[in-house]
Amino acid sequence: MVIPTKRDFAKIPLILRGEWPKPLPACFRPRTEDDLVKLHDWFDVAECAERVTLDTEYLEDSNDFIYMIGIGYKDESKIIHGIQLWRTKACKEVIAAFINRLWNLTKRVPMTCQNLVADVNAMQTNFRMGWDHYFLLHDTMQANTVLWSSPRSSTVSGT
Repeated sequence: MVIPTKRDFAKIPLILRGEWPKPLPACFRPRTEDDLVKLHDWFDVAECAERVTLDTEYLEDSNDFIYMIGIGYKDESKIIHGIQLWRTKACKEVIAAFINRLWNLTKRVPMTCQNLVADVNAMQTNFRMGWDHYFLLHDTMQANTVLWSSPRSSTVSGT
């Protein structure tokens, strides 16, 4: 916990200078059939990205219904481009196009998530995109656990 704490305290000057947190990048939220061309254009470029980052929001008590999917990537100029599908606010044509393009994107481009186990399980339930579907997966939450794990706990077996 020493290193994460030092990193948090190092942010104080950035906060005071107004340099942190950085503003959220612009995000495209397709809803109507008028948005379909832009949706396809977004995925056409994302499929050439080095990696994408994906996050889902879902209702655990409603069969893991995913109501929001957010995806982002950095272009060659390091500009972040994002797209969000709000399934409860988008027409069926947008939902179908988004899921179809997401299906293809995740088979071709490495994907990073914050909680991969939850996201992939929800994606399996909603869209039949199970563990064997993805090109390559990275999980920042699991990486953080490995890098910054605490000393052995008395609850761990064999200690």
